[in-house]
Amino acid sequence: MKTKVLFIGAYGIENVGDDLPMLVMMDNLQKLAPKDTTFEFHSLSRHPSRWEEKKYNVIQHQNLEYATREDAQGKWFRGLNYNDNRDEFYNFLKLIKSMDVLIIGAGNFIIDISIDIFKGPIPLIWWYVHLAKLYNKKVFLYGLSAATLQSEYAQLLTKEIINKSDIVTLRDSYTKKYLQSLGIEKKLLVLPDPTLGVIQNTKVSLQKRDKVALQKTQKQKIALGLRDLSFLEDKGKKVFESLVHFINLHPNYCYIFVPQSTYSEDDDRKIAHTLSKKIDKTIDTHIIENRYTPKELINIYAMCDITIAIRLHSAVFSHIAKTPAIAISYLPKVEAFMKDFKTSKQIIDIKDISSKKLAKKVRYIQNNPSLRDTIQKQTKQKRKKVKKYTHLLLSLLKG
Repeated sequence: MKTKVLFIGAYGIENVGDDLPMLVMMDNLQKLAPKDTTFEFHSLSRHPSRWEEKKYNVIQHQNLEYATREDAQGKWFRGLNYNDNRDEFYNFLKLIKSMDVLIIGAGNFIIDISIDIFKGPIPLIWWYVHLAKLYNKKVFLYGLSAATLQSEYAQLLTKEIINKSDIVTLRDSYTKKYLQSLGIEKKLLVLPDPTLGVIQNTKVSLQKRDKVALQKTQKQKIALGLRDLSFLEDKGKKVFESLVHFINLHPNYCYIFVPQSTYSEDDDRKIAHTLSKKIDKTIDTHIIENRYTPKELINIYAMCDITIAIRLHSAVFSHIAKTPAIAISYLPKVEAFMKDFKTSKQIIDIKDISSKKLAKKVRYIQNNPSLRDTIQKQTKQKRKKVKKYTHLLLSLLKG
C-alpha cells in the first residue's frame, strides 16, 4: 500500500527556495523509509504546473487560493464565498480525506500579511489543519519561521495551528522563543533550514548562454540574489542605490543576476533588468533568464566566488554551494540563519547598508579564504541534522 503525502507550502509560484524543502523531504523519505514502503507525493499549488510535476515527480492540485491578486480582491478562500461553486470545496475535502499525512512548510508562513477572517497565510494554514483533523489525518509542521504578529487574531490562530498539529519543527531559535512568548507550551523542535539537506548535483546542465557567460570571464564573479523591496519604501530604495553604487565603483568583477523567483508577481529578473540599466555599460554583467530547478541554481552559485543576497534562500543556496554570502538582513529570519551558520560577520543590516559596507564585506571574504571550509563543515553537520525531519515524520506515520 502506498503512503500518500500532501505537501502544503508556497508551491506554484516559481520560487526555488520554497520548492527545495519538499524535494529534500521526498529524497530523504525514499532513502530512509523501510524498503517495503512506497510513497505517492502530492502538493497543493497556487498554479498547478506540468513543468513542476515532470521535474519534481509530484502530483499537483489547486489549493484554496485564487490564481492572482486581482481575482482574490475582496474575497475569502476559494469555495467559501457566497457565489462560489461548492464542488470546488467538497473536492478539496475528498483530497484531504485521501491523504495519510499533511506536511505544511517549510518557510516563513507565520506572518499576518493581508490577514482577514479567511484570508492570508495564517488563516489558510489554520483551515488546512482543521480540515485534516476532521478526518483524523496527521499534520507535520515542517521547518517554519515566524515574524512578529501584530494582530491578536493571528496570534490566537497560530496557537491553534501549533496545538492541533502532531509534530512542530522550526528552522530557527528566534521563532521558538517568539512562539513561547505567545504562551505556546507544545514541544517545539528547532532544526536547520531543510534546504541544507540537499545533495549538490554537479552534473546538471545549464543553457548554453548561461554556461558561456559563467565560464568565459577570468574575473571573480559575484552572484546577486535580489528581490523586490518596494514594500519597505525608502529602505528598499537605499539598498538598490547602494548596490548600484558599489557595482559602478568596482568594475573588476563580473556580476551574475541569479533569479530565485521567476513568478510573474514576484520576478527577480525584473529587478535585474531595472538595475542593469543603471550600471555602467563597460561593467561585465549577466542576467540569468531561464527558469532552473533548485539543484541547477545551486550549481550556478558554485561557479561564483561571492554572493550578495537579499533573498534568504539566495544565501542558503550559496552556502550549500560553498560560496560565501553577504546577507542583507531585512527580516529576523535572515540574521537568524547567518548567525546559526556562524557567518554573522557577513550580515549587513538593511538600516546600515552602503556601498562602503558592501566593499568592506567583500574584502573580508577575500581576506579569509578559509571561509569556504567553514561553510562546508557547517553544511555537512546541518545536512545530518536535517535528516531528523524525516525520522520524525516516519515515526509519526508509524503511529
